[in-house]
Amino acid sequence: MTETDNLVVEQPVGTRAPDVPVYAYQAKTRTERVLILGRTRAGQMLCVGGMTDTLANIRLKRDENPPHWYVEACPFHVGDVFTVTCSDSPDHDSPHHREDVRTHVWQYEKTLNSDRVVAAIERTGRVRKGPEPWLAFRKDNNSGVFFTLTEKGSWVIPKSQLARAPWSVAFWRPTVDLSFREKYFWGKSRTREYRIPYVGTDRPEQVLPAGTLVRLSTSAYFKPVNGAALQLSGWFL
Repeated sequence: MTETDNLVVEQPVGTRAPDVPVYAYQAKTRTERVLILGRTRAGQMLCVGGMTDTLANIRLKRDENPPHWYVEACPFHVGDVFTVTCSDSPDHDSPHHREDVRTHVWQYEKTLNSDRVVAAIERTGRVRKGPEPWLAFRKDNNSGVFFTLTEKGSWVIPKSQLARAPWSVAFWRPTVDLSFREKYFWGKSRTREYRIPYVGTDRPEQVLPAGTLVRLSTSAYFKPVNGAALQLSGWFL
């Protein structure tokens, strides 16, 4: 990785070979080095997200027609670094999901420890602080607000606002504690209480203290809410 090469552990842990054949692809392919940063449950499947060596978000999909999410037993784990041959596969129903790629071939390289993963995330300059999670999806203080809060306290981007979202994955350091109960992390600002569904694969902490680095994402377009739901997929203590 050009920007994060100094963060990689020196000794490789091993090699995982691709389980799909190499063949001619219709879309233009490229090679990326990817640091895996999230494993998000999507129904019975798993959404795998990461960051390239140019510090861009990337979301990996299986090499199928149409491309789809992975199963939980997939080889991608948080902290792993892979070389990936991929091609763009945008979700046209979810214009905020610009980072989706179809993963043709991958090669495991190395694993970063937690401190180095956090350092790589901080290097992006996109970590936001504040009492409410929607702040993490603003490019700057002058950016507009495109989330709405439902009656039950969940954050949603309405369908009409999806194209305005600068990214579908964000990193946040809440200035309040987040408490876990009944599948949600709950927080409270000065004016309101809110909840964020937990969709990660690790056993949830009962409390994420203020200042914890949290990974947030927005779902694909979800018809029941006529938009995309804000989710919490992981944290780095």
